Amino acid sequence: MNTSKTLNQSQLHLLTMLSFAKSKTALLDLKDVLAQFYSQKVDSQMDALWESGMMTQEKNDSFKTKHLRTAYKK
Repeated sequence: MNTSKTLNQSQLHLLTMLSFAKSKTALLDLKDVLAQFYSQKVDSQMDALWESGMMTQEKNDSFKTKHLRTAYKK
């Protein structure tokens, strides 16, 4: 993993927001908001792929039989 020694603006903002989450409930609420945000991003990107024709029902169905896991070396 590529790591940097400084935090970007998004990371700094999230740290600031997390400092306000004083209870477990507040933290769970914040996690839900972030999950919804990224879920909406994925949905809109998938919609764009379907509309552009890069994703089709045939491609979608092919994922049912693909083995995409990385083989572990012993």
